Amino acid sequence: MNESSGVARKLREQIHDFSGRLSPRFSLPMRRFVEEMLYGIQASQSVRLSEVGRSLEEAIPLGKTETRLSRNLAWEGLEEAVERGVSRLGARRVHRESLLIFDISDVQKPYAKKMEYLETVRDG
Repeated sequence: MNESSGVARKLREQIHDFSGRLSPRFSLPMRRFVEEMLYGIQASQSVRLSEVGRSLEEAIPLGKTETRLSRNLAWEGLEEAVERGVSRLGARRVHRESLLIFDISDVQKPYAKKMEYLETVRDG
């Protein structure tokens, strides 16, 4: 086993653990979908289904993978269920004394013609 496959295996294990905590009440196919999407988005650094599908490296045609991902994304209640799961997990880390800091300097829009409300960042 080379180093990169060890890193990929560890990443998949961490995502499996996180997705299980994120979506404990989901059916098995939906849990698998959430896990695949989390891995695919992270691995491809994209939310495009074709890029996510490629990163999954499945032994089936890419079009079939995209169709399956698209069908699962249309599941009614998915957005609310994931939102509840993320809020539940995040609430454990937020306390009365917690600070909420927004750093909008990381917002990137490489193809934007206009970038409203963004300022130049001057690092000291």
